[in-house]
Amino acid sequence: MAIFEYPGAYNLDKNILDVVEAEKRTNDIQGLCKMMESFHNTNNTTKELECADALNALMQTILAEYKKS
Repeated sequence: MAIFEYPGAYNLDKNILDVVEAEKRTNDIQGLCKMMESFHNTNNTTKELECADALNALMQTILAEYKKS
């Protein structure tokens, strides 16, 4: 049976989607941190700052979404 055929399945389905979204966000954050470290290690300050700005924007988006819920 499909997940939506069970009572309360909407909440379960929503929770699964929330976990998937959280995993994507975690991967995005980890990727940006790794890129920042790489640019730092090669003294590419411009790219390092671009990654920092992108990471800051992502974190601000996550914070705004958290405050809405």
